[in-house]
Amino acid sequence: MANFAHSVVRFLGYLVEAGVAVLPDKRRVRAEAFPMGIDFDFFYSSSGRADVKAEADRLREMLGGVKVVLSIDRLDYTKGVINRIYAWELFLKRRPEWRGRATLVAVVVPSRAGVAKYEEMKREIDREVGRINGELGELNWVPVLYLYRFLPTPTLLALYNVADVALVTPLRDGMNLIAKEYVASKRGEPGVLVLSETAGAAKELAGALTVNPNDVGEMAEAIAKALEMPEEEKRRRVEEMQRRLREYDVVRWGRDFVESLKAAYAERKGLAEKLAVRPLAEVEDELLKRFREAKKRLLLLDYDGTLVPLQPYAQWAAPDSDLLSLLGRLAASPSCDVVIISGRPRGFLDKWFGGLGAGLVAEHGAWIKRAGSEWAPAVNMGEEWRQHVRRIMEDYASRLPGSYIEEKEMAVAFHYRNADRALAEKAVKELMEALATATQGLGLRILRGNMVLEVKPAGVDKGSAARAWLRGGGYDFVLAAGDDETDEDMFAAMPEDAYTIKVGPGPSLAKYYVDSPDDIRRLLSALASEAAARAARPAPAKPGLLSRLRSALGRLRR
Repeated sequence: MANFAHSVVRFLGYLVEAGVAVLPDKRRVRAEAFPMGIDFDFFYSSSGRADVKAEADRLREMLGGVKVVLSIDRLDYTKGVINRIYAWELFLKRRPEWRGRATLVAVVVPSRAGVAKYEEMKREIDREVGRINGELGELNWVPVLYLYRFLPTPTLLALYNVADVALVTPLRDGMNLIAKEYVASKRGEPGVLVLSETAGAAKELAGALTVNPNDVGEMAEAIAKALEMPEEEKRRRVEEMQRRLREYDVVRWGRDFVESLKAAYAERKGLAEKLAVRPLAEVEDELLKRFREAKKRLLLLDYDGTLVPLQPYAQWAAPDSDLLSLLGRLAASPSCDVVIISGRPRGFLDKWFGGLGAGLVAEHGAWIKRAGSEWAPAVNMGEEWRQHVRRIMEDYASRLPGSYIEEKEMAVAFHYRNADRALAEKAVKELMEALATATQGLGLRILRGNMVLEVKPAGVDKGSAARAWLRGGGYDFVLAAGDDETDEDMFAAMPEDAYTIKVGPGPSLAKYYVDSPDDIRRLLSALASEAAARAARPAPAKPGLLSRLRSALGRLRR
């Protein structure tokens, strides 16, 4: 699943977070891992079948009472068969007391006949088995009983029942059901499973002896441990693994897969309805009319990606004179509050927007400054957490070219928009996990924005800042615009009749979207023109004034 997600990022360029890929058409595609089960009862009851029992008795008689170590796999370079052969040889050389007392039954099922590399692999196995049997074998005992053929089901089940140890050590494997089938078959006499740590089954079968399939010495030691393990421990391990296999059998696997598929469809359908974002052009005339007629208006505007395009480095995204003039005109218009609600630090916002008469929100809600007032913190916390977070981020920044750290007064941000996307996706996921562990219980929040990861005090976001502005404001026109995940909190805090606008594609809690910051500027320019036209019109007479004047004149005449 991780490889699939990595390929989606690297080759298709889609963002993948927590197993979910967001496609350009706003669809969400979910990837999950489903460890395939087996028909547990079929294998568990196999020792009671007459044909299996007869075959097992025949095998025991043929093998002469020696301990049986079973290896069964199809001929494939991923299965690590030759390493298994070498591990068995090393075990016998290190532990000569087991010669004549244990035999490796190596079954290799033909695969890809006629392919040169596979034919070469088979010749190597044939050669090494012959060499080991020639060097270590005795007249009444062979170290390796080698079979190169397909086994009928009764013979396979009999081998599972007879084997004292199963050696399942693929170099790379998705699941490996042989490991599960062997464990499920151990009803009467418990066995020991030696399992590769790279097989998917290793994540489920905690009772197995897991090994590195490339380490022949480690596998040899595991074989010795398996053969000499006390009976009580063997039973405990097998019963523990069987509980898992019984609960999560192939029927449960199929049901879970179908249920997850249905849930993903329902989630996508529900999310599409909930996060359906319409083009702003559909309601722009209505928006301008409501702005024109409103008595008190509020504009909440994100900065980076909303008022100006995103830049490789945050310090490059300075506002131009046209933008400053436009915001100044809006902030100066009667009964119109303009708020720049940004992740930027206080210093940046003060430098560029401090003289416009606009409200300012810094560091995603950590600091609030109303027009004509001083900055006020949303929360007070110590400094120790910042140093701790920065050290962790510095470690990842040193390993991810193009990333850098921005330290704010109440937050520490990790920027990675200049890094390779595939490398960044992996590094940021690891960084989030490291930060989540390190900051547990410290009252901090990890926030992922547009190519930035930020750690800040919990309970502080653009939503809380927006609510502080809305509280008691008496606004009859509210507009909020933003472009990334950090703005979703702001959209969620808006009243039902607010105009919420997302800049760029993708699902959002915003009702409407535009394509770029240029569209937001064009809209703000139209609003500024409406505000100027309204200010130029004479104020209407108070209700009832004309009638009172006429009444007074009538009284004078009388």
